[in-house]
Amino acid sequence: MRAEAKSTSSMPTEFIGFWMNGDTRYEFREDGRFYLYSRPLTYELRENGTQLIHHDIPYTRRSGDPTQLYGIWVMTDGSQEEWYLREDKSHVIHLPEDLIDYIGGFSFDETTITTHELRAFISTIGENTIRFTNIFADAYDITYTLIGAELTLHFPQGDMVYLKEQR
Repeated sequence: MRAEAKSTSSMPTEFIGFWMNGDTRYEFREDGRFYLYSRPLTYELRENGTQLIHHDIPYTRRSGDPTQLYGIWVMTDGSQEEWYLREDKSHVIHLPEDLIDYIGGFSFDETTITTHELRAFISTIGENTIRFTNIFADAYDITYTLIGAELTLHFPQGDMVYLKEQR
């Protein structure tokens, strides 16, 4: 008899996968993490790898191999926003005016970067009810409706409808 892998979260298994809300992509992971994905944005390394132009925004390298995208980058517009792009494809974005850092991961090719940012932790607390623990704000106990490939999360601020990506 084969043992089945168990989820480390009590998130509904039907949630696991990629979902769309309009043109925005989200992912529910088996471990209960909920990610927001960016669309692919252009980038270019310039000045022998010391300058990064990301979606027309200039950054200056603080550390890292100039032949690689990985390293620490600081926005040169005066905001001092810092991007930590690690070789394991994780990232941290630090905005000096915010009390929290934005964490997630990224993928890239020769011309574009796509990031995914951790937004919440999900766990089941009852039938058709989950706890949505937003890393930026409060936790919400919300109900949901799942009909086929359409998931509706009923937040206090209003409903969010997601359509499951078919791969």
